Amino acid sequence: MAYVYKIFDKVDNKTVESDDFIIHWNHQFGAGQNRWLRLFNNNYPGRYELRRIEWSNKVAVENYINSHPNGNLHFQSVSGLPTSYIVKVNDITDKDTNNELINKLVIMSKNMRSVNENGNLETSYSRNRSSIDIWRHAKFFRKDITIFEVMEELYKIVEEKKAISQFCSSVKRRVFNYVSSNGSNLWTYNYGVSSKDEYGLYWTDWKNITKDK
Repeated sequence: MAYVYKIFDKVDNKTVESDDFIIHWNHQFGAGQNRWLRLFNNNYPGRYELRRIEWSNKVAVENYINSHPNGNLHFQSVSGLPTSYIVKVNDITDKDTNNELINKLVIMSKNMRSVNENGNLETSYSRNRSSIDIWRHAKFFRKDITIFEVMEELYKIVEEKKAISQFCSSVKRRVFNYVSSNGSNLWTYNYGVSSKDEYGLYWTDWKNITKDK
């Protein structure tokens, strides 16, 4: 079960929806929640309180992706890069399983740029990609694939040590990158498994998320 803390106005009987005052996922608020609550109650003693709002895992993911850019992405090649692990766009076929597709997309992220539907660069080559980024690429090839299917396959790929994963403090998302089977940093394949991610989920919540209600 995912959850978020918000400040509740007991006089108007509603949550405070101003972007400045929303309390984000529990791994992010820390001292911030007390600062805002203290500020509110200094001005209006006893009027405000923190309330925990719970959602199903799927609803938490949907709420997040609906509030962020989610249009298709496509890859753009970069000349002069090493070719030992290159997967080309033409290497993706309709016969690929979801697992094969997602694995190829993670590899392609290593040496290709991510460009959106307006032709604008969103992510440079050799940068980590989040599950939303990879899903947006997957939709370019398989329009009906869901974010939940992508998350589940990413879980498998990381647990099989075909990719590395960590929670990025800069973008506030769990991100992924390709690592070869003989990579020297393979033992560090997964960071932040005990922390909540951008969806408010733990890493193990991804394992069977397609089966969640």
